[in-house]
Amino acid sequence: MERRTVKEYLPFYIFALYLFLVAIFMGDFRTIPEGLKAIIWANDILITDYVGLAGIAASFTNAALVTLFSAELLRIANIPLKGKAIFVIGLMSGFALFGKNIFNMWPIMLGAFINCKVRKVKFGTVVIPGLLAAAIGPIVSTLFFYPGYLDPKWMAIGLIVGIIIGYVAPILSAHTATLLHGMSLYNLGFTVGLIALVIVPVFKSYGVVFSTDTIWATEYNFSLGVLMYVTCAVFIIIGIIMDKENAIKNFFNILKRPGNPADDFCDLDGFGAVMVNIGINGIVATSYLLLIGGHINGATVGAIFTVMGFGGQGKHAKNIIPIMIGVAVGGLTKQWSITAPGSQFAAMFGTTLAPIAGTYGIIPGIIAGFLHSSVVQNAGLGYSGANLYNNGYCAGLLCIVMFVVLREVIKKPNTYSEPSPSMIKKEDK
Repeated sequence: MERRTVKEYLPFYIFALYLFLVAIFMGDFRTIPEGLKAIIWANDILITDYVGLAGIAASFTNAALVTLFSAELLRIANIPLKGKAIFVIGLMSGFALFGKNIFNMWPIMLGAFINCKVRKVKFGTVVIPGLLAAAIGPIVSTLFFYPGYLDPKWMAIGLIVGIIIGYVAPILSAHTATLLHGMSLYNLGFTVGLIALVIVPVFKSYGVVFSTDTIWATEYNFSLGVLMYVTCAVFIIIGIIMDKENAIKNFFNILKRPGNPADDFCDLDGFGAVMVNIGINGIVATSYLLLIGGHINGATVGAIFTVMGFGGQGKHAKNIIPIMIGVAVGGLTKQWSITAPGSQFAAMFGTTLAPIAGTYGIIPGIIAGFLHSSVVQNAGLGYSGANLYNNGYCAGLLCIVMFVVLREVIKKPNTYSEPSPSMIKKEDK
């Protein structure tokens, strides 16, 4: 099999460089060393906004490093630069702004590597579950630095638990995917939620405390808002330049798709259309937060990057907007504010349920978002915020219930999966 080259992965390396340039030009580069130290030592329990904790320079430097390392692991594992690799980079770069960092990802990746060697499987089969399982990196961080200083006993406990997480995640994820029926895009979010529900209560029963004061920056709406709109515009422009004739036309074909995670938009509609879709997704997500009076900070930029990342496989404007509307209705009618950090997160990460809206229609999508806004507030209490993919876990529970009902009620779901006409012509050639 042909190995992935550095040249093929150049877009990811450029994106990592872009994040570092943001760190340098929008922040104070002199704060990077101390800021990175603060990020690494934080317990990372939800919600730890790295911009609020350590500033723009350190948080975006951390995101750049996590993105670079993740891209290189994907390349070494021979993962093609298509929808799956794109959403992994979106998740890793995004969550590197509020929980994943250049320290807590490595014990988990070591566990995935050990899994690969023990089970004698290819590294490519474990690298993505390993990277995404860093969503419960806060468990590693909490335990490793638990006394507040470097204690050999707690350091060993943190490392061993991280290795166990990385070893188990690839095995468990293969089974949990069948429960979701393609209606939630964050299968690993559901998987690591289950793992966290086992690990955290065990340690809590021995008196270990998993807690944090929410860190949520509120003063960056203008600067980071402009950054996100410019970033999204660049994606759209690059997409159009890459495929002048078909990028926009094929983007509209993407809008017909249900969002089935098995459908790779890169294969079906081309890389140009995917770049346009990524940019549009980012504009929709950023605009939602600003319209409701929310905040653009490290945590929500991370959420926006995640929505953008799934622009190559699963999400588009037509199937994420109903989910956001549903969450907004929940925020307006329930006992929490639409602008509460948890509500803003629910609107962004609740778009994991986009396949429900894409498959069964706008109204079921709004209902899914409305229900998710409640489920996400309570269903993950058992792991005390130690799972960064809390929305993925809670959405998994919801979609298991909703799928059974919707399958019986709606007899003609949208299953469109035909390639764009221009892609058929390429295959013919």
